[in-house]
Amino acid sequence: MNAEPASDPSEEMKLLTAQGTAALYEGNEDRASLERAISIADQLGDEGYRLRTRWALCHTWFNEGNFLASEPVVRDFWHLSATAADPSAVISGDYCMGILQHVLDNQVGALEHAERVLAHPDVSINRSVMALGLSGAIYWHFGNYDQSKQRLRQSEELAFSHNQFLGLCNVLANWSCPLSLYRGDLDDAERGLCTLRDCARRYGLSYWLAWANCFEGVLLTQRGDFDAGPEMIRATFATFPTTNSVRFTTLRTWYADCLMQAGRCDEALDVVDSTIERCTSHGVAALVPENYRLKGEILQRRDMAEAVEEARSYFIKGLGLAYRSGALSWQLRLAMSLARLSKGCHHEDIALADLARIYACFSDREATTDLKAAYALLKAEQQ
Repeated sequence: MNAEPASDPSEEMKLLTAQGTAALYEGNEDRASLERAISIADQLGDEGYRLRTRWALCHTWFNEGNFLASEPVVRDFWHLSATAADPSAVISGDYCMGILQHVLDNQVGALEHAERVLAHPDVSINRSVMALGLSGAIYWHFGNYDQSKQRLRQSEELAFSHNQFLGLCNVLANWSCPLSLYRGDLDDAERGLCTLRDCARRYGLSYWLAWANCFEGVLLTQRGDFDAGPEMIRATFATFPTTNSVRFTTLRTWYADCLMQAGRCDEALDVVDSTIERCTSHGVAALVPENYRLKGEILQRRDMAEAVEEARSYFIKGLGLAYRSGALSWQLRLAMSLARLSKGCHHEDIALADLARIYACFSDREATTDLKAAYALLKAEQQ
């Protein structure tokens, strides 16, 4: 029900803000009410509501997964909050900007904002939980795996010890579980998804249960069950309508990977193409390099004359994006794919040299299955 214009602008602003914020928590975003409330707050010069309405609009866009559309209001909120008297507004501004920069793949900027949240003397437990998780994800992108795992574990432990179960579900689903899978630490991934499922069932959180089920499907696939794994993800997507949201882009990326491993390349190509389109249209730039890598891997598995060169072009495009953001983890995966593709052709020496240069940037070269695979690939070529 839309708020009727009030004779008192202040009352109308408060009513619209309450309506827009309530819709946010109910999962029925009401941007029109919040945009009107922002306009009134600006006209009245009400600093508290200027911040409150912008915060709600930021999270409306975040919930929708449209980070590209959120950028103007997030930047506006951050600039306004930076000089606010309320410490929680300052912290929220940095956190929102950190999330935005992380998804848009400006990892250096994202880490700066996450660290500012953690360093603030008035930071709440909930904000600490989320900022620790965010910084853990950023360190993974940079290839700092020990620091990444430490931050993620601190986030989980802090959330658990203070009964912050929504925050815990957020951290497990968005960062801990997928990054454990990317590290190849399947036992840690299983631990995380079991915790996520337990919390989701205990508190009736079907949204997070869908994530846990999808992660179980990925885990089954990684352990070699190429029938049950992809089917579990497919069934979850079919059962939970919310999985159509762009917020599930990480899971759709993994779904394409699982389908490819199962030899279902046509289906995998459809999924990865739609995922790339969603990433591009909604600003989820941080996942584009991996989706380009997956598309290249899928293409080269198809028996088509032009597939090899097309695959190479996607690996190179993905590498370019990963170089610009400093995402060593994506660089390593893409460089390995390119080196394998180039074996026996005139590109081989260049591809191997590039892989060796990236591999040398890591300090702990046995921290992940990708690093071990890169070492094996480089060593095999030296013999």
